[in-house]
Amino acid sequence: MNSTHVGEVRKLVRKYMKTFNEKNGLDIRIDEEKLREGYQMEADAPTKTVVFDPHEITKSFNNQLFAAQAGVSTIENLIKILIAHEVGHILDYEKNSFYFHNDGYAEVMEENAWEIGNSYIEGGLISEYGSFREFSMDSYRRGNKF
Repeated sequence: MNSTHVGEVRKLVRKYMKTFNEKNGLDIRIDEEKLREGYQMEADAPTKTVVFDPHEITKSFNNQLFAAQAGVSTIENLIKILIAHEVGHILDYEKNSFYFHNDGYAEVMEENAWEIGNSYIEGGLISEYGSFREFSMDSYRRGNKF
């Protein structure tokens, strides 16, 4: 398992978000800020912005337990998966904003984001996306953010 550092994560997130937008004809913004512990990225759906915390991404990726359980082999793959998932939240908001403004739909919103995000994953990453999705949903259901 290779480790990574914050500067590399910043550069990769911006690069892959730009590539993602260009490839898919989207205009999703990217912003960096400190997130709650265990949260690597979040979607601010109304503003069409993906917010990322390079420190949390780095900390998670460099954690051997995370690496063993999450099923993601490289920092690049982790970032691509996180971006696809968060864009899934933004696109889901455009169709199902009701869920975002009412209690009791958190798990539905997570499932929707994973499903929508899956359509943006290239063939070689499908297996890792599925593994990370299961890891994430299991963690989400237990209330343990990694």
